[in-house]
Order: sequence, then structure tokens, then C-alpha cells
Amino acid sequence: MPRRLAAAPRAASVGRPLHGGRCGDAALDVGTGAGAAARGIRARGAAVVALDAGPDMAARAADALPGTPLLVGALPELPFRSGVFDAAVANFVVNHVARPRAAFREMRRVVRRGGRFAATVRAAPPAAGQALVGRALDEAGAGERPRLAKGEEFARTGEGVGKLADAAGLSDVRCATLRWTHRTAHAEWWEPGPRASAQRATYCAPDLGPYRRGRSTPSCD
Repeated sequence: MPRRLAAAPRAASVGRPLHGGRCGDAALDVGTGAGAAARGIRARGAAVVALDAGPDMAARAADALPGTPLLVGALPELPFRSGVFDAAVANFVVNHVARPRAAFREMRRVVRRGGRFAATVRAAPPAAGQALVGRALDEAGAGERPRLAKGEEFARTGEGVGKLADAAGLSDVRCATLRWTHRTAHAEWWEPGPRASAQRATYCAPDLGPYRRGRSTPSCD
């Protein structure tokens, strides 16, 4: 039986509740990953367009979401006209963009006036499971992880994310800190696929190959 790891991640969430999208809505899922959010929104009757920065991940989502338009693209430059969507979601995406303020402004741009936007951001300091991956990479010598440029950093809290939303011109902003328990098998942290927590390593060490990955894995034990 595979060993299970448990952690309690935290996330700062901002936006009016999407409730999964409404029947007839046109919704955008930015950073769709494996397509979980898009699948849930589509199940509510909304027409969904999904987008991911990684071609491989976009292809994986396309297989999981037949009939859903899948595009390759990334914040803060989205390939859509202004106000074309009724709702948009960015689930753990803003953590990975170099210009988070511009990312919020761009999401506001593509959502119509009176529409809805929801985002989640990994909270800081990180929970135990998230910190574990970072420590393993440090021990493996994966290299220094990049930091946001001066003036782009923001507090990974409900208040900090709320300030991003306010600065982008969003109204009726509501923020909350979400907590949950994440359980995963040890190997899943390193195996390719949408459930692999160590995929975050690609954002901080693009040259992380099998050798370094092998050196990093024991550090999680």
C-alpha cells in the first residue's frame, strides 16, 4: 500500500462566488491545468473556454474536456476581446506570473461589466507540504528560485490579494483564507501528471532533470 502524505495547504481567495458558472454563461478558466475547474463549470451549463501556459498540460486538458476550446496562453496577455466573458476563474495561477497586478487587470478586462471573477493564490508562509518540496529542491542544489521584481511583490493573504483586486478596479471584492487537507502518495509528488506537486519545480528550476529529481526525492522522506 502506498504511503500517504498529508498536509494542510492554505490559499487566499478573492472574488464573488462563481457557483460553478450559470447556464448560458460564457466562462474562462485561466491556467486550467488538468481541467478540473472547467469541467465543474461546464457541468453547470456554462460554455467554457480553457487556457494554459503549457502546451503539454493544455493537450492533457483537451483530452479530459472533449468539445471544450483549449488554448495555449498566459497572463498577463490573454488572446480575447474585452468584456467577452460573463465569468472567469484563475485557480492558483497568480503565484506563477511575473506581473500579478497586470494579471488582475487583464482578467478584469476580458470579463464584461457586472461579470464575476474568482482567483486563488497560495498563501505564505507555505503549509508543511508545500514547504517540503522547496526544502527538497534546496538540498538537491536545484538553484535559486526567482523572485518577483521590486514593486510586484504582494502579501499572500486575503488582505494582500484584496488589494490587488482593488487596484485592478474590481468592485464588490470579497476575500477569505481557505484551509483543507491534501493527501497524496509519496511517488505522486514526483511522477509527471496533473497531480504531481513537484511540477512546481519547473517554475523555479527549468533544468531539473531526472538526475536532480532522483537526488531530491529522498529529501522528502
